[in-house]
Amino acid sequence: MRPTNKIQGTFEASHIAIPADLPFLSLEHSSLNGTLQAHGRLGGTLEQPELNAALQSKDLALSNQTLGESSVNVTWDKSTVELPSFHIGSGISGRYVKGQGSVKIQNAVIGKWSLTQGTAHFILGPKRIEMTDLALQTKDAALKGQGKAIWEKDSSSAWHIIVDGKGGMRSVRTTEPWDVPFDFTGQFKSVNTVQEGQLHVNARVLGGLLRGDYTLAGAGEHPEGRFTARLENARWRAFPFSTDIQGVWSSDGLKPLTMKGHIKTGGEFAFSGLLASDAQANGTLKLDAFNLRPLGESLHFPKPLEGIARATLTLSGPLTQLKMNGHLEGEPVVYASGTDHPFRLEQVAMD
Repeated sequence: MRPTNKIQGTFEASHIAIPADLPFLSLEHSSLNGTLQAHGRLGGTLEQPELNAALQSKDLALSNQTLGESSVNVTWDKSTVELPSFHIGSGISGRYVKGQGSVKIQNAVIGKWSLTQGTAHFILGPKRIEMTDLALQTKDAALKGQGKAIWEKDSSSAWHIIVDGKGGMRSVRTTEPWDVPFDFTGQFKSVNTVQEGQLHVNARVLGGLLRGDYTLAGAGEHPEGRFTARLENARWRAFPFSTDIQGVWSSDGLKPLTMKGHIKTGGEFAFSGLLASDAQANGTLKLDAFNLRPLGESLHFPKPLEGIARATLTLSGPLTQLKMNGHLEGEPVVYASGTDHPFRLEQVAMD
């Protein structure tokens, strides 16, 4: 018989520790850990080996977050790796075949995000990924978008990535409607664990145009990300305004957040606090030289309210339905000016 170089066989393995038992996958610096069970079949030839395997884990964790019972089917040869199906926990499933992938999410927790549903479709190629569509939803907000990233890796300790995309966020609660379309472009790099870069963002917020920059700088796993922006011609209730914005931006939102701006109907304001990723605000608002007429209009007073006030208020809640309490004082204050019986207070203070 003539010798053959064909490979044929099966295998089983259990209690494979991640990352310790898989050094060839360069997982030692990742935050993925757990144990695997595996079984599969080897085929092909010595020159072109092929592998079909099924992997399961009951204790897989990512960044100390337990993922739950997970599994993946893998096909491999020297030129491609494909995942005909995978399941992560009870809420995430998908596939990756011939350079294209899809993910479905149903009631899953990813990091600090509790997602009620989601879908994604992507194309993965050499040094690039294109997200053709992405849709994620929590109990409060929904995100839709698309984008792409292109990267270069100069060495084991240096990489450079360019990103761009567009999309929108909206409220899923009809009692608190808001909609924020956006687009972004940016680039980031890392050399010897030192990361830096900038992301430019355009968005429509409260009817106005926001132009901002997210700047990343620092070493280690948690470099600092700072956000600076200008919001022009926005409107909250009866108050048209423009403002400068500064904050520290992360997956939790803008914490801390400061705003200093001008109210076009009269007055200056300064806010110090936070804006969470679900558009919930919390903080202190200070008003100076504040024109009271728009306040009366927003409260649906039947007659005009005239006067100039200053105030210190505590704000909390969603942007469209902010709750406030605090101290307001003004002098003089006139209600129903221009009528036969105006009501005038030389000085007023309210809590």
